[in-house]
Amino acid sequence: MRVVVWNVNGWDATRGYICSKYGSVGKFFEEVLRADVVCLQEVKMAHNKLDPSLHIDGWESFWAISGGDGQARTGYSGCTTFIRLDLAPSSATNELVTTSFPEREGRYIEIITGDLAIINIYVPNGGEPAKGATTTRTTMTLARMV
Repeated sequence: MRVVVWNVNGWDATRGYICSKYGSVGKFFEEVLRADVVCLQEVKMAHNKLDPSLHIDGWESFWAISGGDGQARTGYSGCTTFIRLDLAPSSATNELVTTSFPEREGRYIEIITGDLAIINIYVPNGGEPAKGATTTRTTMTLARMV
């Protein structure tokens, strides 16, 4: 299984570039990346931008988007996991069970396929003093989970 992880710094612009250069995102995932799973971070999508145009034939997608609860910035951070349909996950969640992690910012997706758990996480920058403690608590929480 080939898992590709990519910080896209905005999915709208990245998707537009991929489509203009390769014809479609699906073709890019399959022929260029040769991926089975694609984990994107920093997709920066707003809830009102999640529409059928984001569907990719042959792939299922799972989105964790910030701002849906009115407490986090809209279109900030966010992550997405695309997985080939033939790998059909048995479960998926974007809830990290901890009070130390700002999940409302759309930073966590976990999918289970077969005996494999794939965690797509966009951890806050630990170099920023305001986020350093959150990053440390998040890392320790993940270490306990694994």
